[in-house]
Amino acid sequence: LGLDENIKSNDFNIYPNPVQNQLNMSSRLNQEIEVQIYNSLGQLMDKITNSSSPLAIDVQHYLCGIYTVHIVDNEGINIEKRTFIKN
Repeated sequence: LGLDENIKSNDFNIYPNPVQNQLNMSSRLNQEIEVQIYNSLGQLMDKITNSSSPLAIDVQHYLCGIYTVHIVDNEGINIEKRTFIKN
């Protein structure tokens, strides 16, 4: 359903979870991706385009709560979705 069958859930790693200051993301993919972070109300908090791994995202200004990370490929297709907790 719109997901590339070659993409596996272990192609992305988001850590630490829960996080306090810096969220790290590593990817096994060799392509440019866009990382979109949404809060629990569905508001876009950050949008980062990156082609290198690992990626460090400053989340210290986020309020405590649950956030969703959408990983989008260079064609605009959502290829992965993860959640993390901000302490």
